[in-house]
Amino acid sequence: MGCNYFEQKGKDGEMIAHGFICTSGKTKRCKWCDKARTKLCDFPKVKKTCDEAMCDLHAKKVGKDIDYCPEHA
Repeated sequence: MGCNYFEQKGKDGEMIAHGFICTSGKTKRCKWCDKARTKLCDFPKVKKTCDEAMCDLHAKKVGKDIDYCPEHA
């Protein structure tokens, strides 16, 4: 079982959530580094989204609950 600590901060930099994400199998990793995946890319493609795995560091927030990977940001 693998567990990773996460923090989520608001626009003002204040922490709004934190905790652990645990999995029973192999943890999916960010495509651009070795951190655990916390988000999937929401960039629209034909009938779906990009869905590339990324960590908070590599996710670019472009709207409420919408994040793009570095390739689409």
